[in-house]
Amino acid sequence: MQQKNMAAMIFHFCKNHATAILATVASIGVVATSVEVAVATIKAKEIVDEKIHDREEWNAESGILQPPVTKEEIVKDCWKLYIPAAVTGVATISCILAANVITARQQKSLAAAYALLDNGYKAYRKKVSERIGEKEELDLANEVIVEQAQLDDADTGEKITFYDPYADRYFASTLANFNRAVGIVNREMQVNGYASLNDFYRGMGVSMTEEGSVVGWNMEVLLEWLGYAWIDFSLEPTNMGNGEKCYVIESMYVPGMDFLS
Repeated sequence: MQQKNMAAMIFHFCKNHATAILATVASIGVVATSVEVAVATIKAKEIVDEKIHDREEWNAESGILQPPVTKEEIVKDCWKLYIPAAVTGVATISCILAANVITARQQKSLAAAYALLDNGYKAYRKKVSERIGEKEELDLANEVIVEQAQLDDADTGEKITFYDPYADRYFASTLANFNRAVGIVNREMQVNGYASLNDFYRGMGVSMTEEGSVVGWNMEVLLEWLGYAWIDFSLEPTNMGNGEKCYVIESMYVPGMDFLS
């Protein structure tokens, strides 16, 4: 009984960690193939050197010149030495291909599970909407979105939705671009003494506006009002009224038209 349980545990472990096991074996196989090739090459060189030496001795003793060792002779005498390396290489490639197949199957399974979950969520929202009313259900969903909206969840490199109150527009960008835009604005202000709103848009990777070139921030104004020349930006999570969340861009000091003065 214990042997059966142990065998079952080993089977399930290998099944659950097949990709990692195959990747490990493939990594070992790459190293082993390189070693086998190196060993075979050393042996092949010894055979070729010995063959050349024997032929030179024959030429010297007999006085009959034989043709130099050809590539065909080298291949004929040495190809068997590379059989272990070839076998190891084929096994390594097989492990890599098998790992890719398993990964593709897992991705398909995850996609199917996500689709099933998404359909279930939509069906749930529909039932809730029928029970308590469409408006009430949407308000409830928006409240949950706002409560659960955390910036660290958005820091995945994927695009998220921003609301720009200065241009009254929505656009998609990344949290990394937002941080870059903040850095560009403050760098421009330290170097030139001012920064325009379009400098911020440039960092966000979105289209600039006509208004963005005539409003901005001035270092002297900031020093006068705040005591330091640095603009802090923040993102306020909110909803777009349709159950989807977005982040409102806010700055502690709104851009003004006197930033160039």
